[in-house]
Amino acid sequence: MSSPTVSATAGTRASSASRPRQRSWLGPLGLAPFSIYVLLFLALPTVLAIWSGLFTKSGEFTLANFAALGDPVILLTFWTSLWLSLLTAAVGAVVGALVCYALLGIPAHRPVRVVVDAAAGVFAQFGGVMLAFLFMATLGNGAILKDLLLSLGIDIYASGVWLYDMPGIALTYFYFQIP
Repeated sequence: MSSPTVSATAGTRASSASRPRQRSWLGPLGLAPFSIYVLLFLALPTVLAIWSGLFTKSGEFTLANFAALGDPVILLTFWTSLWLSLLTAAVGAVVGALVCYALLGIPAHRPVRVVVDAAAGVFAQFGGVMLAFLFMATLGNGAILKDLLLSLGIDIYASGVWLYDMPGIALTYFYFQIP
């Protein structure tokens, strides 16, 4: 036999489940900041890019802008970007998976695991312009670490400035893709 408290609770659940829920107007209002952001920083630039690609300044339809896609420099740039993306994504996935697998054997409360988890979270979110500035300020031509290493007799640019070429760009990609 069930107790009166349980019956009352079950009855309350049943009656509340059968009633339609009232929707609050505050729910959609919570999406307003995100919606404004999407419109201003994603939708509007997309529309403007498509418009400027398909129409002249006088408003006439044109496909002349697509002729540049056959330019060897543009094709090489696209190929290099695609190759860099595939390479760094593959290496980042493999190295990241190996690090994750190695961490499975360490209990979650151990300092090594806590530090690696925290660092991975920070490094993974640190990208874009901030990441580019970090590498230029740290390893660039007049950078702090480069000058410190040079004073110790280590010239990281003895073979040329690699930071602004494929090895340096790949390094910055690995910095946030591996975590």
